[in-house]
Amino acid sequence: MRKSFVLGSFLAGVMAAGAAPAAVVPVTVSATGTYSGNLAVLNDGVVPANGSNYNAPDKVAFTAFGNAVFRFDFGGLATIDSLLATVDNNDDYQFRFFDGAGALLASVAITGPEGSVGYGVETFTRAFAPVSGAAYALVTASGGDSLYGLGEVQFNGTLAAPGVPEPATWAMLIGGFGVVGGAARRRTARVVAA
Repeated sequence: MRKSFVLGSFLAGVMAAGAAPAAVVPVTVSATGTYSGNLAVLNDGVVPANGSNYNAPDKVAFTAFGNAVFRFDFGGLATIDSLLATVDNNDDYQFRFFDGAGALLASVAITGPEGSVGYGVETFTRAFAPVSGAAYALVTASGGDSLYGLGEVQFNGTLAAPGVPEPATWAMLIGGFGVVGGAARRRTARVVAA
């Protein structure tokens, strides 16, 4: 009875570990086009207050939709299932997800009419069907008053686990450790004998 309880507990732990909850996926941000502000504020973990000015120092501001494109690289392939974005509340924004080859996987929109604050930025959240195999996301303005602002942008999901090495790779790795260990042992033995 005790063995089956231990085995059941182990299997439950393994299954729970495999189904980890979605977390904020770390990103590297870059941009093309004309904008003002520090890109580091877009993923610093600080969500600007609703109603704060769209071009304050804790945001990145730009004009004319399509003029600036912000790229959020996931550092590998990820499955993204939700996002949080602080944007100027009366404008439209597109969040497009691409695979490593540059093929469009999905697009998510935040539109101006959804805003509920009367001025400045607003934080929106979006949950959607998981987008698997995403390497990066591009964020652009797609309409509005041509005065745009981005604050915090977070993508939630999971990064793909690195591939498990082939048995031949494991054999080479273990063999290499053996050779290095043997050489170190032989060198130590010679020094002691002298």
